[in-house]
Amino acid sequence: LSGFSQNNSVQVTQLKSDDFTFEGLNIRNTPLAAYTANNTDSVYMIFLFSYTCPHCTNSIENLKQYTTDNYVQNIIAIGTGNEADKISFYDSYDVNFKHFDITKDAMQKLSKKFPVAYFVVNDTIKKRWIGMLPTHQNLQKMKFLE
Repeated sequence: LSGFSQNNSVQVTQLKSDDFTFEGLNIRNTPLAAYTANNTDSVYMIFLFSYTCPHCTNSIENLKQYTTDNYVQNIIAIGTGNEADKISFYDSYDVNFKHFDITKDAMQKLSKKFPVAYFVVNDTIKKRWIGMLPTHQNLQKMKFLE
């Protein structure tokens, strides 16, 4: 990816088009920065999903549990899909976290697979999960939470 910048002319790290790991990078140096600019939390998760993806919708309860159990201070969800699917999703799921709705083209710049979650500590991406999220019990056991 190239050419992404924010108001402060932050340059995005050059990555191959199929490489969206971002692990170890400062969130401000990735395309995800556009969705975290006003975030003041030190430990949070970014969740990329499609409104019609069954694995994504199955992850919603785990995401809620992460905040309930204080593993993260906040969840930032970034979803994509058509308007009818978006409405159906929000009617079906009581999301208690910040969310953005973006176009499929915009999502393709962040991920080509769903769901994807990034665990962020002090603006550094510590971990990425693709396809499913760990249970809140397994998340608690991970060393980067210590």
